[in-house]
Amino acid sequence: MAVICLGCGGTVPLRGVITLDGKPLPKAHVVLSPVDRTAEGPFVADTDSEGRFELGAIGRPASGVRPGKYRLSISTAFSMDSDAPPPTELVPAAHVSGVDYEVGPNGDASATIVLQSATKAR
Repeated sequence: MAVICLGCGGTVPLRGVITLDGKPLPKAHVVLSPVDRTAEGPFVADTDSEGRFELGAIGRPASGVRPGKYRLSISTAFSMDSDAPPPTELVPAAHVSGVDYEVGPNGDASATIVLQSATKAR
């Protein structure tokens, strides 16, 4: 008798949209780092012009993530051009340094991350 375990130990989708002050947040870098430092990760993505993202392992875009507990960090102040000054950070400080985020056993195909800038929060 063969036992097949579909989805055991595998990756699940984590994709969605990030908004800032009610508008899509383009060109943001998203990092999902495992709380358990021995776990696989980090998982990364960049948002498109509509604020959409789909996380995957480094070098394997949109390949999914493993269920578990993570720190979610988002930033717009990064550049691949080391000669250029970094862009202005638009993301609230709490999300730059990271917030707790848990990925369930089925992942999330429609995550919505709503951010509000410090000036709008006042």
